[in-house]
Amino acid sequence: MLASPERSFLLLGALAALVFSFLTPPFQVPDESTHLFRSFQISEGQLLVIRKSQTSAGVLIPESLMQTKQAWGQDIPFHPEVRLDLERAWPSLGWSLEPERRRYKDIRGAASYSPVPYLPQALGILVGRLVRAPPIALLYLARILNAAAALALCVWALRRLPCGRWPVFLMLLSPIFCFLRSSASPDAVTYSLAFANIASSLAIAFAPVLPDRRLAAAYVVSALLLFLSKHAYLTVPLALAVGLANPVVKGRVVRLLLAAYLPGAFLVVAWLVFVADVTVPVIPGSDPFAQLRFVLADPLRYAELLTGYLWATGPIHLAGLVGRLGWVDTPLPVWLVIGYWLALAAVTVLASEPRRPTSVQRLVLLACAGGGCLLVVTLVYFLAPVGAGHIQGVQSRYFVPLLPLAGFAALGLRPSAAAQRNAPVLCTGVAGVSLLVTFATLVDRYWVALG
Repeated sequence: MLASPERSFLLLGALAALVFSFLTPPFQVPDESTHLFRSFQISEGQLLVIRKSQTSAGVLIPESLMQTKQAWGQDIPFHPEVRLDLERAWPSLGWSLEPERRRYKDIRGAASYSPVPYLPQALGILVGRLVRAPPIALLYLARILNAAAALALCVWALRRLPCGRWPVFLMLLSPIFCFLRSSASPDAVTYSLAFANIASSLAIAFAPVLPDRRLAAAYVVSALLLFLSKHAYLTVPLALAVGLANPVVKGRVVRLLLAAYLPGAFLVVAWLVFVADVTVPVIPGSDPFAQLRFVLADPLRYAELLTGYLWATGPIHLAGLVGRLGWVDTPLPVWLVIGYWLALAAVTVLASEPRRPTSVQRLVLLACAGGGCLLVVTLVYFLAPVGAGHIQGVQSRYFVPLLPLAGFAALGLRPSAAAQRNAPVLCTGVAGVSLLVTFATLVDRYWVALG
């Protein structure tokens, strides 16, 4: 098992998905109810939300789904002393969906999202509706199908990577990524698409011969789906530009970049135009275009604001990239966070493989990662009230798709043959320990006090 990162990942990733799906109580993942309601709507073939007013956009969902959310959601988020009350939630297992009884629910935060990252969840919900499953079963079916799709993309990515598979293995099994993969969140598919796209980019860029059409198609399709899933990851497919240093594939790289970004720009704009009449500001007083004009009017002020934010929150986001679970209110032990980063840094920097980025390629990858971070933070700032003097609302998980770009920029900076030989044991051990500790953390947080 230790000789194959993809097989090791499939075993540990599937185990983590199964355990997390049932160990994490319903609706204890950020905005999971919103994503479940959006997925339910898509399962019925409806792509657009309903704009009720200038400040409200939502969906009509069965009353039973809302009651199920209330029964299981309870008052747990941000109250670490509160644990799940099964007596309150248990009766929902026998409820019927009763789809004819509907209620309007505001989901403005998901109103502009395309159906792409919701397709696995919608499929699970569709299956549940066809067999007349109770409302709570729809959530679990959405979680399981979501995890299956994300795992398939991640395994594909590991198999296609030309180098750095053990560091990526460790990234894919980080507690936060495992937690999200086992939920109804669209982040599961979105982040997995990013990893798949990076894998195809590097497989093409480092190829000794022209890549086959299937790999080229995988790059373009994953890029387009990523653009439609979350616009913030615009810089991820630019990782293919490292192939410009490879004379064998240089021409193909230029064509593929154009094939991804030109249709991608069209699709994103087309979707935004399509949903323009039903979207409303997520935060009252926000106006992205007015915020853009504000930033362009004094870019130095915004640069100072951005720099100050990143400097102040850097350690917080580093910890969050390993894992702050629940509604970002359940931290993991400090020793686990430090140990994870030390192990990841060791297997990345000390990697000794035949294929490693050149200095120029490292700069390109670092620029893609840095540009992506700036874009993520800036797009969140665009949702704030115009002229806001601070940045808030950026969650650490938003940077998960950018982590492999930074990792490959540092891959093999100080190669060590001994470290490379020990990487399988180290990575598998760290992943196993982190998952066990995360399981225990969830049990302690939601079910029964262990300490």
